Amino acid sequence: RHGQADDMAQADLVIAPETAIPLLPDQLQVSTERDDRLRGLLDSLCFGIALCNVEGRVQWVNRQATALLAPGAALCLQGDHLYGRSAQDTQSLLAALSAAFRAGSQRVGYLRLGDGPQALHVAIRPGDDPASLMLVVSSAAVALELPAGALENLFGLTPNEARLLG
Repeated sequence: RHGQADDMAQADLVIAPETAIPLLPDQLQVSTERDDRLRGLLDSLCFGIALCNVEGRVQWVNRQATALLAPGAALCLQGDHLYGRSAQDTQSLLAALSAAFRAGSQRVGYLRLGDGPQALHVAIRPGDDPASLMLVVSSAAVALELPAGALENLFGLTPNEARLLG
């Protein structure tokens, strides 16, 4: 009898994975479609979003961030790292990233880099992943077309912080 129970358990183990396998491609497709929709939404925003670590190593950017962080900009994405136009701007960025990282999720840091039409506003907030920071990048010459309330909700800003960004 004990041998039959072992045989039944083994049969269940063999059948269970076979019935689960067809679910995996469907789940993967749903996940991929959701990721594509999210990527499309983030790429349609009028401001840049970049995820990086405390050293300025970029993990992900949306389309607008790629445009804003082009060569010659006040803040530039070279390879997978962010650099200011000058060494001083790079140091200011790294100091702001470090301060936001140490402060935790309750603090949003702000930075203005560059002058004139190339100047950028950068809001820095710790991400959900403890090793990542979210940067919201916008041209200082162009006002964001988002209501302050939307900025407050999206990024956990105070009303005054949202007004500074908008």
